[in-house]
Amino acid sequence: MGTYSERVVMEPDWNKKIAQIIDSLETSNFAQRLSDALRSLVDFDYIVIFGYVGTSTPLALFNDFPEDRRILHVDEYLEGPYLLDPFFLASTGDVQPGLWRLSEIAPDRFYHGEYFRNYYAQTGLAEEIGYLVSVHDSLSIVVSLMRKTRRFNKAEIRT
Repeated sequence: MGTYSERVVMEPDWNKKIAQIIDSLETSNFAQRLSDALRSLVDFDYIVIFGYVGTSTPLALFNDFPEDRRILHVDEYLEGPYLLDPFFLASTGDVQPGLWRLSEIAPDRFYHGEYFRNYYAQTGLAEEIGYLVSVHDSLSIVVSLMRKTRRFNKAEIRT
């Protein structure tokens, strides 16, 4: 099947997927079409999209978790753990928009901190990457792609 970089070049439906995303702007199909397009480029287990409006409770915009995982990754997250989430902190701080590994934006000693011990370790994720998108001064969107069993490799990140 080739490398992920080759898949982007060889993906015959990529332009069609982009057109579908554009056609679905401001509709209820947008997030699913975005998810489908991203999944055509790189494999991942779950996607979640949060809107961060300043320091307010995040907006849960989309996810494809099964019910048990949705409770942990969305419902419980919104009860407070988001306050220590590196992606939430990045959305309110100095991190530039773009694609980030959680480990790249996490504070020092993240894996020994309260957020990791009391919340994130329960997710069982091998890795999470997120597209940080600045919509305007007080709104950022994070599109997180998650894997349960392996990290994203360099070629996948480039793709």
